Amino acid sequence: MKKVLSVFAFLLLFSVGAKEVNLLKNGDFSRYKVNWVTDGKVKEEGKSGVLILSAKNNRAFSRQVMEIDRTKDTLQITADVSADKPVQIYFGLIPADKNWKEFYFRNTGIVAGTFTVLAENLVKNSDKVVLKGIVPFKKSGYLAFNAKADNSDLPNFQLERIKSVSTENGNTVITLAKRIRRSYPAGTAVRCHVDGPTYIYSSVLRKGFPGKVKASGTVGTASKIKFRPGTAGVKVCILLAPLKNAKDVKVEIRNVRVVKVNK
Repeated sequence: MKKVLSVFAFLLLFSVGAKEVNLLKNGDFSRYKVNWVTDGKVKEEGKSGVLILSAKNNRAFSRQVMEIDRTKDTLQITADVSADKPVQIYFGLIPADKNWKEFYFRNTGIVAGTFTVLAENLVKNSDKVVLKGIVPFKKSGYLAFNAKADNSDLPNFQLERIKSVSTENGNTVITLAKRIRRSYPAGTAVRCHVDGPTYIYSSVLRKGFPGKVKASGTVGTASKIKFRPGTAGVKVCILLAPLKNAKDVKVEIRNVRVVKVNK
């Protein structure tokens, strides 16, 4: 019986430990900039390192794409941060599709009630698009081509910027910001997309600087912040925005961790 309990205890500890494994490679910067794209500096600090960002060198992105299941997973992103002046720091994730291609809010930022089709053929080098019916397309939004009614096309990369929207003979007329570089037949499904936050921010630090702050936030099914449709993998992003009179700010970042906290 004691042997069985010992085995059970070992498996329990292993299970708990497995959940706490850092999915992010070189999150402690012990290998300097390996796995990171940044103009910031990394200095040695004991057995690990510290990433130093500034107003000029103000961002860091992981090269590694961490595979996720957006219908099940929740990721927690944490880090230790210190700054010598007031600053805003953003921690978050860069979404990627099944082919590890990064995408932005506009690739998934659909406007409800705008799914329709081309009423006429759209010829290459034209900037006028006629859509069937009166639909609430937005000026300065995007026209997404080959859309799917069930949104299975997301993220959609076939986007054209909209310059203006009008109506004509019961249809919606879109003027594009640039002439289109390919043709689409009448009946091609389209919808309107809009822009939004570039990345998925798990935490935004504004208070506690100058000083030391623990960054912590989650993204996923158990979080208020969700993965975008079509997300199959993610990278880590760290961005800082100096506040007024803090143009020479120095920020030190340690122990960046990405952990699954599925429940």
